[in-house]
Amino acid sequence: MHEFCKAAQLRVGEVDNAELAKINCYALEPLKAEDIFAFKVIAGDNRPDDRNSEPFTAESIQDMAKLYA
Repeated sequence: MHEFCKAAQLRVGEVDNAELAKINCYALEPLKAEDIFAFKVIAGDNRPDDRNSEPFTAESIQDMAKLYA
């Protein structure tokens, strides 16, 4: 049996110009900061995953980080 810890925190923040530029790379039309609801997530860590029951390796986490940079 696996134990999962899920948590969330909500805080008001600002989308800076660098983040806005990254978001606009994927937008269908140019967006302004006030048009966006953005949030940060932890996509993976070195704890066992829920599918294979094996931890991600440090290398696989670094590879994932490149996809989201």
